[in-house]
Amino acid sequence: RLFSDLHQMSAAAMGAHVSTLAKVTSSVRVIKNAVAARRQAKAKTRARYAVAPRAAAQTVFVGDIGGTNARLQVWTADPTDPSSATMTFEKVYGTSGHPTFESVITDLFADAGVDAGSVSAACFAVAGPVANDRCQMTNISWIIDGAALQKSFEISSVKVINDFAAVGYGVLDLKPDEMVTLNQGTAKSPTGPIAVLGPGTGLGEAMLFHNGSSYDVVPSEGSHADFAPRGETQRALQAFCEATLGECEIEQVCCGSGIQRIYDFLRIHRGMETKPDLDPAGVTDAALDGTCELCVEAVDVFLQILGA
Repeated sequence: RLFSDLHQMSAAAMGAHVSTLAKVTSSVRVIKNAVAARRQAKAKTRARYAVAPRAAAQTVFVGDIGGTNARLQVWTADPTDPSSATMTFEKVYGTSGHPTFESVITDLFADAGVDAGSVSAACFAVAGPVANDRCQMTNISWIIDGAALQKSFEISSVKVINDFAAVGYGVLDLKPDEMVTLNQGTAKSPTGPIAVLGPGTGLGEAMLFHNGSSYDVVPSEGSHADFAPRGETQRALQAFCEATLGECEIEQVCCGSGIQRIYDFLRIHRGMETKPDLDPAGVTDAALDGTCELCVEAVDVFLQILGA
């Protein structure tokens, strides 16, 4: 019986020991699982708040391409941080000294010290109608073809847009202190249409229409519409242009050469043929310093046409 009691006591003790061991083993497993879960959660948290590595700065070409000058700039920027954009080079190239736009871009690479194949993107605002990133310029013989430029100069992406589409986007960012009111308007709608006009080598035009949330920019070649004169002097100017040019578009009397054309017309119309020949800059300079009344009248007629 003693051995029987000892056996029963040993069995009970062994059972208690096994039960305790099982509980401990189970607890250890729970702790291990909890630790693993906590480590996994911390890893997810670190991944969530980890700072992504900064992307390498990219090089971008931008340009305003007119009939007289090609104004080009080189910028570098971190694509994830627009505020990092920095202009690193700028130069104005005369169009008369370059037979093609490609020759200008070749000079830009050399002048700016940019290696071929290192430009990520380019956008060129061009004076002329644009279709499929291609423009046959209006006042010079250049053809600007985005796809051809992309291939020739190993630029990742090239976009060609109308120059006054670019101006249209730009006017939306003008600050009040960057604007001058010529005549106080009465328009009450803050989302009314916006017109953009710019006489230079030609006459650029664009319109902006609000779509309910933002403005859409619509470039225009409206400057090639027929000139609609007002008053006797402008009607005589129209007849002068038709006699000398065979036509009279708005642009032909409302651009740089238009000022000179108005002056030449007025010399005949006012019986002052002995007045000296002047280029557009000469006409405006003489008008501004008041040394030539005929130049003052030429600029007045020009501004009347532009204002209408």
